[in-house]
Amino acid sequence: MDRLRHIPAGRYVEEILEEIKSESATYPMNYRYIAAIQFYLRDILYKVGTAWQREEAAGVTNYSTLMGMLYEWQINHSNDPVVLVTFNYDRMLDEARIPFSGRPGQINDYIDTSDFPLLKPHGSVDWFVEVEDLPRGEGAAYYDPGTQFLTDSAPWSITDAYHVINNPEPDLFRGERWIAPVVAIPVQRKETDSFAFPRPHLDFLRKAIAQVTNLLILGWSGRENHFHDLWKETGARVEKIVAVAGDEASGGEVLDQLPVQAYWTNVTTKIPFDGGFSDFVADRGRIAKLFGG
Repeated sequence: MDRLRHIPAGRYVEEILEEIKSESATYPMNYRYIAAIQFYLRDILYKVGTAWQREEAAGVTNYSTLMGMLYEWQINHSNDPVVLVTFNYDRMLDEARIPFSGRPGQINDYIDTSDFPLLKPHGSVDWFVEVEDLPRGEGAAYYDPGTQFLTDSAPWSITDAYHVINNPEPDLFRGERWIAPVVAIPVQRKETDSFAFPRPHLDFLRKAIAQVTNLLILGWSGRENHFHDLWKETGARVEKIVAVAGDEASGGEVLDQLPVQAYWTNVTTKIPFDGGFSDFVADRGRIAKLFGG
């Protein structure tokens, strides 16, 4: 994967990955590259994220503070629904959400709740999906050899059977099928069917978008066209947007990505926050001050 080691100035890793993915039909080896990247992302983010939360943060993160702020705001607004969407693969938001929503045991537990449903369009480090038409073979199915077998067998024909497995190195054969990580590689332009989460989650997100009036953006660049397409299809009703991206100028750049999209016509207030995530959650009343109440 030398193309990822030597990225020309002015280009992004997402662009290079998009090229690799788009050329897979011509160069089938690219399917293996993509599979290897998926396993790599899953492994490094699971292990590093878990270790950091246990050994350094002890469960106290910006996300846990944010969840407390959202909880208080929701209580003070007659339980007005709050829906969480993250493009991150890690479990930091998931862990912060557990005291309010419980620990998901099944994939649809993320959305079968009125207490902060969580959507992860790009997948999660603890999600796996069953692969069809792939024989068991003679090799071992525990994590390391299973990873190699699945990488060599790419591309995969995935099913709609998802599993939540909070284990750093699970066996990769379950019941009658192999299971693969649910991690979408970070390309710049994705079609709607490139979302990694299950169809019921996509349907839930579409319905939620149609009801959103306040939008808080934390660390999102605003450049993912596949997500914009959902807002366009659904008919966004957003009236106020607050963007947190490190400083006021960066927040403004995020907001500048949005007006070019014709469907943001209802927006009357755009606020680029002057600070980062830590600055935002330093004031527990910040959400009430920015969104009212």
